[in-house]
Formats: sequence, C-alpha cells, structure tokens
Amino acid sequence: MNSGLLVVLAMQLPSELKPGLAAREPDRAALAGTWRWLAGALRDLPPAQLAFEPLNEPGVADALAGRALMEYLTAALRAAAPLHTLVVAGHGYSGIEELEALRPLADPNLVYSFHFYEPHNFTHQGASWGDPAWRLLRNFPYPSSPESVAARRGAAPPKARELLRWHGEQRWNRERVGALLERAARWGRNNRVPVQCSEFGVLKKRVAAADRAAWLRDVREALEARGIGWTHWDYAGEFGIVGGKQGKRVGDKKAIEALGLKKP
Repeated sequence: MNSGLLVVLAMQLPSELKPGLAAREPDRAALAGTWRWLAGALRDLPPAQLAFEPLNEPGVADALAGRALMEYLTAALRAAAPLHTLVVAGHGYSGIEELEALRPLADPNLVYSFHFYEPHNFTHQGASWGDPAWRLLRNFPYPSSPESVAARRGAAPPKARELLRWHGEQRWNRERVGALLERAARWGRNNRVPVQCSEFGVLKKRVAAADRAAWLRDVREALEARGIGWTHWDYAGEFGIVGGKQGKRVGDKKAIEALGLKKP
C-alpha cells in the first residue's frame, strides 16, 4: 500500500467447491460468514487502497444463478465494509461473454471484472489443466495467419496440426483483440458501470518471447485505449513477468516493456 497500489483481496476456491455455492445455502452462508469476519477485520483500512472480490471465477454454469450468488455475497460484504469497493464478475470463468450476460447489481460501489485469454490455444500452450489439447501445443504464433503457421505444422504433434491450421485461419491480431475488448467496453458504457480486466496473460514455457510480448502489448494498449483498468496474471508464476527465487527475481524485459512498465 505504501507504493500507491490498490490491493484487491480476492477469494479463490477450488473448482470442485464452486458449483455447490449456487446450489446449497449452507455453502453460501459459510463463505458469506468468512467474508463478514475478514472484511470486518480490515474495514478500517482506507477504501482508496483496498477493495474486496467475493469470488474469483464463480464457476457457475447458469448466468442467473451466478448473479444471485454475487448478489448474496456482496450483501454480506457490504454489511461489514460499507465504504469499500467490491469487485464482481459474471458466471463461469468470468470471460467477456459472461460479463455480457450479467445484469448489473443495485449496489453503486461495484467494479465489474472480466478475464481475457483469447485465443486460449495461444495463451495456454502446454497448460496441464483445462482443455487436454493444450498439453500438446507449442510455438503457436501471434499474430496468426495461414502463412505464419505453414512452416510450423510439420514439427507439430499430429493431434495439434489441425488446431495450428485453424489458429492460422482465425488471423488473431491487434484488430481482432481490440474488437473483442470493445464488447466489454460497450457493456460498461451501456450499463454505466466501471469495467476492469482483472486477468490477462500468456503461459510462457512453450511460446516465443516476442510473440508473447506482442500479444501482451496489443491487449494492454486496447484496454487502455478504452479506459479499462487491468491487472496482469501473474507476477512470478507460470505466466509471470519475473523469474527466479524470491529475493533474487529476474525481470522479463520483453514482457515488462510490453505492459508499459518499468523494471524496478
């Protein structure tokens, strides 16, 4: 907080526990009780420096159920922290489509969050979770075109070649990224509420550093051009902008510059 940063305290539960929150009152009550205690303990910290996010990526399949869950949790938080901003998101994994499906809540002191990882076949190459196909992917380019993937198809695992071809045909570039993010900006304008991209990033172990930096720059600049605040995922993990052990961090120069940041 001494660095002038806003801290967003977010709750992240294991994926297998999230569906129960929408289905079972005792589960919701337990999480709400945790937030009442936690927010009550922190309520004296300045609202300009601390916000609360009741549930990151709600993991609820139905939009109405997801909204009801957000409404329930924000009511519990608001009772304990009447002045702090709360961060809410659409159902599922908080993508732009989930944001568009969300009807804003009545609370006027909310920020509406979404995550951006499109296209996942680029940002999640080699991921050990999610789509099993991601485990096979490497060296998918950004920007993408049929020409940029042609020379790479022969070296790709057989099961990944069709995905690589499709990635090229999708022609992911600055304009396409901007068009997607414009949907989030438009939703915010139409509903007269603030919108934030609270996660975006690229898993770095199987992607060219220059391609990763190009995607980060395009996303960051598209967000800023639309007045959307952002948070990169993550700092020192698999998507991180630094490597090395704590106390001996080494900055990823290309990624840091792409995000418009300065190396400390």
